[in-house]
Amino acid sequence: MDLVWSDLGCDEHHPCARLLDAYYRHPIWLLNGLFVDQDPESLGHRKAIAHWIANQRCTTVLDFGGGFGTLARSIAAVSPARIDICEPHPSDCALALATDQPSIRYVAEPHGPYDCVVCTDVIEHVTEPLQLLSCLTQATAMGGHLLLAPCFEPFIRCHLPSTFHLKHTFGVYTRLLGLRHLGLCDGSHAHVFRRDRSILAAAAAFPVLEVASRTLFPLFEWRAGRK
Repeated sequence: MDLVWSDLGCDEHHPCARLLDAYYRHPIWLLNGLFVDQDPESLGHRKAIAHWIANQRCTTVLDFGGGFGTLARSIAAVSPARIDICEPHPSDCALALATDQPSIRYVAEPHGPYDCVVCTDVIEHVTEPLQLLSCLTQATAMGGHLLLAPCFEPFIRCHLPSTFHLKHTFGVYTRLLGLRHLGLCDGSHAHVFRRDRSILAAAAAFPVLEVASRTLFPLFEWRAGRK
């Protein structure tokens, strides 16, 4: 995946919308989806999330950035919920697999509010992560749940360094949006939040807070390295 990133001329430090679009349309993501569909660890995470959603008796679910649809199909196997996958670059294979599941549909944008919104391994790929967080919160019904699994680390080049400061301050933004952190979803890497309050107006303060977060990031990293 890093080789494709380089071949297309992508630059994680100066991301270009046109090149990012070309990258996420590349067949390498189909191969990644096929891998996720077979990898025991990846499947374990998704099955754990699916069972959590089934136990919550959710009737509507949004899988944002759902890619190949592995999570959505896992949910459909254990829950009668209607599942929307919001994925801007679905492969023909993913779309074909979804046609066999009447409870699953690919959508161009969220049609919430949803009982549960899931966004795993996506936020670190976008140029406006806090704007996405606000949109996901707005798509979640009051009292509903938002499952997030961001990875603000340089494990792969398409993890944009401009998001890494959120590793230390992400919880500030979720609290400001009225999301209560309930802990990890057992057996997975996803954090569970419940939308308790509607204070999306707080997002207006995000630009100022983001400047502070970026400025303090080296200090936070230094302190973390000393522990």
